[in-house]
Formats: sequence, C-alpha cells, structure tokens
Amino acid sequence: MDEQKILDIRMMNRFLTEGLEIIERPVYREIQKRAKEGLIVVLKGLRRTGKSTLLKYYLLSHKEDAFYYSFDEEEYPEQKDLNDVINYALSMGKKVIGLDEIQKISGWAGTVKKYYDHTNVRFLLSGSSSLDIKSGSESLAGRRIDIMIRPLTFNEYTMFKPFPYIEEYLSTGFPEMLIKNIEPKPYLNSIIDKVVNQDIPKVFNVRKPQVFDDLVRLLAERNTGLLDYRDIATDIEISKDTVKEYVRILEESYLIKVLPVFSKRYSSSARRLKKIMFAFPSLADVLYPQNKGAVYENIIYHHIQDLGEVYFWREKYWEVDFVVKRGNRILPIEVKSGSVNKKDATALLRFMEKFNVKDGLIVSKDTLDRFVMNGRRVKVVPFTAFLEDPNLEKWLTK
Repeated sequence: MDEQKILDIRMMNRFLTEGLEIIERPVYREIQKRAKEGLIVVLKGLRRTGKSTLLKYYLLSHKEDAFYYSFDEEEYPEQKDLNDVINYALSMGKKVIGLDEIQKISGWAGTVKKYYDHTNVRFLLSGSSSLDIKSGSESLAGRRIDIMIRPLTFNEYTMFKPFPYIEEYLSTGFPEMLIKNIEPKPYLNSIIDKVVNQDIPKVFNVRKPQVFDDLVRLLAERNTGLLDYRDIATDIEISKDTVKEYVRILEESYLIKVLPVFSKRYSSSARRLKKIMFAFPSLADVLYPQNKGAVYENIIYHHIQDLGEVYFWREKYWEVDFVVKRGNRILPIEVKSGSVNKKDATALLRFMEKFNVKDGLIVSKDTLDRFVMNGRRVKVVPFTAFLEDPNLEKWLTK
C-alpha cells in the first residue's frame, strides 16, 4: 500500500480520538444488539439519513479496537482497495472494522466473508443504494443482518428540537439539517442530485440521464398518486419498460417506494396500478410543491411502513390510502388533511365490508372521534397524536 493511501486511512480515523457529535436515535440500540451477536451489521438507507454517524458512534464506543474507512470519496474503488484497507486494519490489531459506502465495490460480499470466516473481526458496513446489487450477498446468508436507517420519525425530530414545530419537521426530516440549522432547499436538492446524478450512474446503466432526471421530477409531482407506467412513458417519450426499469432503480436507491394495490390474490395485485411514495415528503416538495393532503399522506406512510406489509386499495370510485397487513390481520387507514365526519369514512367502510374487516382508522387534522356503522368500528385520530405514537393496536383498541 502506498504512503498516500496510508495517510488517507489515518486521516479518516481521526474521529476516534477527537470524538463525535450525535443525538442517540432509538435505532442505535438495534445496532448495538446485533453487533454484540457477532453478525455482520449492514446499515442501509438513503443518503444523509445518518448511517455514517451511527456507524462512527458505535466505533467510538470501541475506540481502542475500532477502525473506519469510507469508499465514498473514491471514484472507482476495487476489491484490491477493500483487501488493502482490511489488511491494514488487521496489521494495526483492530477487532471492529467499519466500512462506509461499501456497495461501490463490486463483489464486496465475498471479500468480507473471507475475513469474517477466518478472523475474529466484527464488521459494520453501510451503503446508500441497495447492497443486493452486484454484491453476491447470498454468500453472507446467516452471517449478516440488515438495519434500515430512515429519515427521522416525529419522535426522533423532537430529540433534536425540544419545542417541536410540525411544519419544520415536514420540511426537513434529516438529522444534519437540524443539528446545523441548514437551509432546507439546497440541502434537499443536494441529496437528490447525489442520488440521481452520482450514486445511481455508478451502479446502474442509465442510458438516458436527462430523461431519468425528468422522471424523478414527474414522480415528485405525482407523489402519493397513482403510478401509471404507460401514462408516464407517453409524457416523457420513452418506453413503458424503460419507465419500469428506472422506477425500480429509484426504489433500489431508497428515494421512492412503490405500493401495490391490496388484493386477496397476489397475481391480481401485481398486474394492477401502483402508488408512488417518496422516502420523505420534503424530498418531493423541493422538486414540486406538495399540497397538504399529499404531505400528510406521505408522512403517515413513513411512520407505518415497518408495521407490516403496506398496500393501498382502489375500486371504481373508492380508494383507501393504506392497508397494513400483519399476519392474518388487515388494517385499513385513511388520511385526511382537514376535520372529519362520518361521510369521510365511505371508502373505508366499503373496503371493510368487502374484506370483512372490523376495524378501520382515519388520521385527521385535529379530530378525535369514533363511530360504529353496520357493525364496523372506525377510530379517528389527530395527525400529531398519531405521529407521536404510531401504534395501530393502541389506537384501534383505545
């Protein structure tokens, strides 16, 4: 290894002696638990969600044994670079190795597996696009645990802001913005630019970069709306198959999520229209100003996405914003940006009758209510109260 490389590595590890500013998020406890089990911990998620900070914070708690390196600054890192970095850490007697943006190295999993199987080193890894792409990650079966690091929940936001302001939360969502009081618009645009114009082209073959950028902006305009591949293909003058491929790439990069229609039969659901959700409403809003309904719907999805399988439902004139499936339980949720009365539950009740569901939930601007219609129970929960405690069972049984 040349002297410049060694100097770069030493500079990256300065944080281990200088300390690190952080507000400890709940997900950190999961990182501690999984690392203690001896598994390879992989932190996944969109850029700027705090993966590197959490990784460094864990290493800082093991300062004497810890080693850190980021491949983010290297334009075309290779397996040799990964081998060199790990061997250097081993030569220094390090037992805990943190590697940032490792997805940039093709075949990284095989290299990590070799060292994991033949040394007593623990690995913590991070990546900003899907680590299953070009990674051969099946070779790590039984050895790795993936932990998704997302933009802030509302409760995490209040850890940064003791006097919370809901509009600020909805227009920010990323830890660094709040710690450093960064102006939202340029910061959010920089996240999108790095994902779309830097990260994605290095991993995926995007044949038409300008069209790809146009697609991202069009999807922002349609955030929380229906995703019609044929309609979008016509608007930006590319094939429907290309639209599907580009949307898949954006999902792999964690910028968006595509929700399927709820159906008792998977084959039926897979063929029908989809619904688009951005990773956080501020990312869509900076590209195309969102109406209040879209912002509320997007942030509710952000808070329920890990509670089960999430769908939406649409039939003729009726639509239910979200359907959460957990085991055999089905929980429909409607989001309303204004106050609510019984008429606003029409689509929800239609769904509940069709699928024989007893309980439904409406998240509203400020209404707290409950009513029973045709034997179906509907709870109405204020928006901020739900964000403070997005526990579906609590609200459905309260």
